[in-house]
Amino acid sequence: MKKLEKFEKFVVRKINRKVLIDKTLTIFMANLGLDVSKAITLTTTGTSEAVTIIVDRLTIGDSTSVLLSGQTSILVTEDFINNGIVRYTSCTSHAIINFLQTGDMTFKSNNAEFCNLVIDKSDGGITVSDTLNISGNITVLNGDFANSASLTTGTMIVNDTWNLNGPACICQNLTITEKGSLNAQGHAISIAGNWTTAGDFIPDNNIVIFNGLSEQNLSIYGASRQLTFASLKLNCSYLNLQAPLFVEHDLQVLSGTLDANGHDIFTSGNWKNEDHFFHSESDVYLNAASGEHTLRQTDSFYNMTIGVTGGRTTIRLLSSVTIENQLNILPHNISLINN
Repeated sequence: MKKLEKFEKFVVRKINRKVLIDKTLTIFMANLGLDVSKAITLTTTGTSEAVTIIVDRLTIGDSTSVLLSGQTSILVTEDFINNGIVRYTSCTSHAIINFLQTGDMTFKSNNAEFCNLVIDKSDGGITVSDTLNISGNITVLNGDFANSASLTTGTMIVNDTWNLNGPACICQNLTITEKGSLNAQGHAISIAGNWTTAGDFIPDNNIVIFNGLSEQNLSIYGASRQLTFASLKLNCSYLNLQAPLFVEHDLQVLSGTLDANGHDIFTSGNWKNEDHFFHSESDVYLNAASGEHTLRQTDSFYNMTIGVTGGRTTIRLLSSVTIENQLNILPHNISLINN
C-alpha cells in the first residue's frame, strides 16, 4: 500500500495528477467537487495500488463533494466535519474512513452514506454528532465510540466500547469481543444477522428487535458469560438460541420462529408468542415481578416453572397453554387467571 504522507503545505495540482496534502485538508470549493480517485489513485501514472491519505482534520465545506473510488482510505487523526457530499463508486475496493491517534474527536456525517468506518485509538473516543449510515462495516478496535443520533450499519464489530445515545440498526451481524462492551443506554437496537458476544452488553431498559429475513443465531462465548436483554422482540424468520436466554421484561414473538435449541429461557415480564416456538425439551422460567403479567402461546412448552421475584403476582392467560412434561408453580403469591 502506498501512503501519501504529510507535506508542508496544501496544494492541489494536475501535474501528473497528484495531490499534496499537509496536516489539514480543508475543502471549500463551491459548486465544485474533488474527485479523490484522480487525486489519489493516480498518484503515479496507471497505478491501481491502494493509496491512503493521512490528515489531522478533514472538513468538507458547503456545496462541496468528495468522491472516494478505487482502493482509497482516509486516516483522520483529529476531527472529521462534513457539510457537503461524500460519494463513492464501490465499497468492494475498501473505501475506508479511519480514526486513529489519541484524544476525543468529533465526526459529523451530514447524512452521507459511508463504506467502512474504523476506530483505532489508544486513548479518547469518537462521537458522531448526527445520523450515521455505513453501508459496509463499523469496527471499533480501540477507543470509545458513541452515536448521538440514529445509526445504521452492515456489520458491527465491538472490540472496545460502544455507547448508544440514539437507536441503532444493524443490517448484518453484531460481534462483541471479549474486550468489547456495548452500552445501549435505553436505546433500541434492531439486528438482521447474528448476535455473537464474548464481552459485555448493558441494555439499560432498551429493546432488541431481531428482524432478519433468514435464520439468525444468538451465541455467547465464555463460561461465566450471561447475556441479558431488557426486552426482546422477534419479527424475523427464525432465531436459533446457542445459549440460555435471559429477558428482564417482555419477550415477544410477533412473527417467525423462536427455537430454544435445548437452551433454557428466563423472563420476568410478559410472554407473547403470536407465531412459533420450538422448545427442544428446554425449560421456560417465568420469574414474574409483582403486579399483573400476560401469557400468550401458540405452540407447547416442555417444562415451565412459574415463580415470583417481588410481591403478589397475577398471570393472565390470553390463550390456551399446553405443557408437554412438567409445570412447577413455586410457593408464592401467584394467581393464574384465564382470560
